[in-house]
This record gives sequence, C-alpha cells and structure tokens, in this order.
Amino acid sequence: MPIKIGEQEWRVSFCRDDIAGVVPVYLLCHDEFFGCYQTVYHHHESRGFYLLAAAALEFLKLIDWRPDIIHCHDWHAALLPFLLKNNYQNDQFFANTRTLLTIHNLSFQGENSTEVLRSDRGYGALPNLESPRLKKINFMKRGIIFADGVNAVSETYREEIMTHQFGNYLERVLRKYRRKVVGITNGIDEKIFSPNSDPNVKHPYSPSSAHRQRPKNKLWLQRHFRLALEKDIPLLTMASRLTNQKGIDLVIKILPEILKLDCQIIIVGSAGQKIARRLRALAKLYPKKMAVKTDFQNQEIMSMIYAGSDFLVVPSRFEPCGLVQLLALRYGAIPIVRHVGGLADTVENYHPRKHRGNGFVFHGYNQTEFYGAVVRALETYHHRDDWRNLVRGVMEQSYSWEIPAKKYIKLYRRLLKGVK
Repeated sequence: MPIKIGEQEWRVSFCRDDIAGVVPVYLLCHDEFFGCYQTVYHHHESRGFYLLAAAALEFLKLIDWRPDIIHCHDWHAALLPFLLKNNYQNDQFFANTRTLLTIHNLSFQGENSTEVLRSDRGYGALPNLESPRLKKINFMKRGIIFADGVNAVSETYREEIMTHQFGNYLERVLRKYRRKVVGITNGIDEKIFSPNSDPNVKHPYSPSSAHRQRPKNKLWLQRHFRLALEKDIPLLTMASRLTNQKGIDLVIKILPEILKLDCQIIIVGSAGQKIARRLRALAKLYPKKMAVKTDFQNQEIMSMIYAGSDFLVVPSRFEPCGLVQLLALRYGAIPIVRHVGGLADTVENYHPRKHRGNGFVFHGYNQTEFYGAVVRALETYHHRDDWRNLVRGVMEQSYSWEIPAKKYIKLYRRLLKGVK
C-alpha cells in the first residue's frame, strides 16, 4: 500500500501473524528501512519509526478497524499521537480514538542524543522523511505533548522523571502535563517464569522444596562457570547490560572488597571492551570465586542464574522499572538493589527482627552504602532458619501482570470517558 508523507509517497507491505491463534499481529515490511539491517537501530532509524507511525494509521483505515485506544511504547512509536492530532484532526474515522504513550526509558527520546534533541520545541510541522533534520526531532517530547495519556513503568519513576536529575531535559514538559501522567509498575508472566515448570531449570522446585533443590542448581552454576563447588557459600550474581546505568562502575569499584568476603560472584551480560577487560582482570585474580561472561547469554543460563544464585545485585543509577529483580524474586534469589525507580516500588528492605521485606536496599550511589547492603545480605544468609523463611516468603508473593493489567484497563476507561 502507498503511504504519503509530505509530498512523497512510500510503498510498504504488511504481513499478518497471530499470537496463540487469538491476537492478530501486523508486521510492517520495508526493505530500505527494516529489511537490510540486523536490528531496527541503524542510521535510518528515525525514518523507519516515522514511517511506522504514519503507516500504522493508514493501515487501520485500510482494514477498517477503529481502535478505542492506540497504545504507543517509547520514542519508537511516539510520533503517532502527534500525527493523529495534527494530520487527522478532522478525520471522522479517528474521532473517538484516544492515545496512550508508555515511557519505558526517558533517556532515549529519538535517534540523536538528548542534548541535540532538546532543541526541538515539540510543535510545528515535521520535515520530509529524507530530510537530515529528522534526526533532530524529539519523538518522545512530541508524544508526551500530544498523547491523551502518558504513563511511566513504575510509580516512583513517574515522580523521578519530573525532576532535573532524571528528566533528561523533559522535566518541564512532564510537569506541565503532569495531570495526564501516571505510573504503573510492570509485572511478569508467572506461567512462563516458574521455577517449577521452567524447562531450563535443572532441578525444578516450589516454595516448599526450594531449600532442597536450589543448592543443586547452585552446584550446576558453579560447575558451569568453573567456580569452587561449595553449596553452602553465598553466591551473588549480576545479570544485565553492564553499563553505568546498571551500576557496573560501582560494582567494579567495590568488587575487590566483596571478594575478600566469604562469597562467590558471577557477572553476565553485554559490556563494552573497557568494562569487559576490567572485569576479566579481576576474575583472573580470584578464579574460584568470580566468573565473568560478557557475551550473549541464552535463556538456559539466565534461568539457572535465577534458580541457582542466592542474591541478584541491581545497583542501578536509575531504573524505570526493572524486570530482573521480579524474576529473581519469583525464583527465590534475593535482590540487593538501590532505592530508585521501579526497584524502590518492588523491593522492600528486609528487617530481621520483624521478618518483613523481600530484599536488601541501599539509597546513596556510593561504595559505602552498597557494601553495607551486601554485608547485611551475607549476614542474613548465615542465619539459616531466617534465610529459608525469607526465600520461601518471596517465592509465595505474586509479581504477575494481574494488578498492572487492571490499572491499565482503568486508565483506558478514563481516557475514553466522554467518548460516545
């Protein structure tokens, strides 16, 4: 089908598939912007996502499907609310359609850096698809301004992005439109992520059998990563993109002190060359206590990280929501996290006397507080009855999409209030 953008016409194709034979999924096909690259991120990505937004609206008219809500995710789809309000304002086909923009990570607002994108006022006509000026368009800003509703992926992140520290130059815009901005914390699919039925878990377990089976999974991890085989030693892991956002700089600073303690640590995830070299150098000094894997990890390894480690370390500078801590809790690995974003909403600091909480939390982004949280965690591990009850307790909690889904439905209905 032809898509007209400005004075130019672009031809695109759509393919259809279905999820579980129930939910139709339409895939936009265009060789120049999507067919020649391994990922959607390349030197034409602004053009590709502009085309996605424009084509989606035209495609809805082609199949004559009038949505109540168009739910757009992050900057990649954020131009759609702008196009709907500016190019289709008199089109009766979309008269009753409302838009919701979900912010997963405000540090990504378009193809360029936030310093370059801040020059876009968020209003005015868009340049042609082939114009170099498109790289300076702030897709996220335009989405925030023109969407009927906006949500962040946790309640705390919703508050944080309205501050200078976390707003990435959009805090004033978000404060201006704060009445339409809400926070809804993500969930996980507990049917897929279950230590009792996950095919990648070598020794499946339930909350009641975790104390017997999880040590067997720990031994598998130790053997796989060539660490000393000791089922009673506390095993810490970090599994994420190994970037400064995720706190890897803080981890590297504190690792020499942590490795002096009676524990082991496994770090897996994608990393730049400089960070990878520093981590491998430390691992060589402690070959039986520390292991590093900085290339792609398959799901088998990730499931076993959750199923076999005692602690998952998440010392993020900022964290819109985070899923690794939810997966860790589901599998009985206790998170050690910084009190920020979605981590603050999902992990409560453990109180040994009250036996309340589901993890170990520190506040300041510094070595002292991080180290203190690790020491408290290791101390709790050695109180075996308390530890067993803590692991069982966190596994019995729910981290599913059930509550977030109800909040999204309520938000959809609020956006549609007054629509005939």
